[in-house]
Amino acid sequence: MINKRPEITKHQILQVVQDLIESIGNRIEERGSCAFASKHEILGIITEEVKELIDVIHKKGDTSDEICSELMDIAVGAVFGITCIQYNKVDW
Repeated sequence: MINKRPEITKHQILQVVQDLIESIGNRIEERGSCAFASKHEILGIITEEVKELIDVIHKKGDTSDEICSELMDIAVGAVFGITCIQYNKVDW
């Protein structure tokens, strides 16, 4: 029997996007809104967050909150990276 994937609703996705907006606001309050210096810094930030996600997933026990936290950190870093690139705020 083929596994059936559960559906997620538009409302659920939009709630997570709202949480992302809040996380971006928190990041700006904590660290400011300075652009990343380069595309290499963007890669470094995202790579470090992915490494942290891998570490959490490989940990034993229920780590759903930690996994979501690391995924949110990746999303925040990605939004900052995209913004820096789209608005020509990186030097190289």
